[in-house]
Amino acid sequence: FYAMRLSNTTPSFELGVMNDPTDYSTFAPITQAYPSEVGPWELMEVNTSNYTGTGRYLAFRSNCYMFLDDITITEAPSCFHVSNVTIDSVTSASADLHWTAGATETAWDVVYGLHGTVDPDAAPYETVYGTPNTSIYSLLANSYYDVYVRANCGSTQSEWESASFWSGCEAIDM
Repeated sequence: FYAMRLSNTTPSFELGVMNDPTDYSTFAPITQAYPSEVGPWELMEVNTSNYTGTGRYLAFRSNCYMFLDDITITEAPSCFHVSNVTIDSVTSASADLHWTAGATETAWDVVYGLHGTVDPDAAPYETVYGTPNTSIYSLLANSYYDVYVRANCGSTQSEWESASFWSGCEAIDM
């Protein structure tokens, strides 16, 4: 599903089940999930495969204002997508990328290029192993870039997650 948080309140958003949808006390939480920031729609994938209870109704509860959209219940993907792709330590020629792993994977594919010029499904990618971060180099100064990251689970890969950023300006000698 997609979620959008509308307030800066520290979120508490739970997905759970209920036996009686008219009786709040039957709510049994399964997991917590919430958008990382206020504003944009964020894709949320929740793995409930470890749930062993008997609840009959899917339920959500939150302490802050949120919108939910496109709620679907499907079999869990074999490879969960990454989230929270962030870029920092940006210079005119390099940047550091970080993301949150989708599950227990230890490999990720990374593609980057000038804004609007890269199709991540057609472009060559770098596979990063071990920890969910890497640095990218050989950037053009003062240019807008798109970055794509996906989990690489061996025989399958997740959907791509993306972020964009401006590279820094070059220093001018005066």
